[in-house]
Amino acid sequence: MEQASRGDALVRATFAELLRQHRRRELLSQELLAERAGLSARTIRSLEDGRNRRPRPSSVRLLIGALELSEAERASFLAAARQTRRPVEVDRRAAAPAVGAVTA
Repeated sequence: MEQASRGDALVRATFAELLRQHRRRELLSQELLAERAGLSARTIRSLEDGRNRRPRPSSVRLLIGALELSEAERASFLAAARQTRRPVEVDRRAAAPAVGAVTA
């Protein structure tokens, strides 16, 4: 669901997409992220699949810590978590997965 906006630096992303991108960038499986964040793997799956579109604020805080997000990434992540249907603009360079990233 990425749409270029304001040049190629910004894209529109949902919370599910951001979560997946950040997890992959850190080379984490869903299970390892769940363990790091103190959440269940089922919760991570439902957030990434978009089945859970309104994550709990406490879960978002745990994920921010587990993913070690920068200030800019935190702001985008929090904004996306507050949105129910509309994606938010994020800096694609900050959210791009690493080359050879682990996927689940």
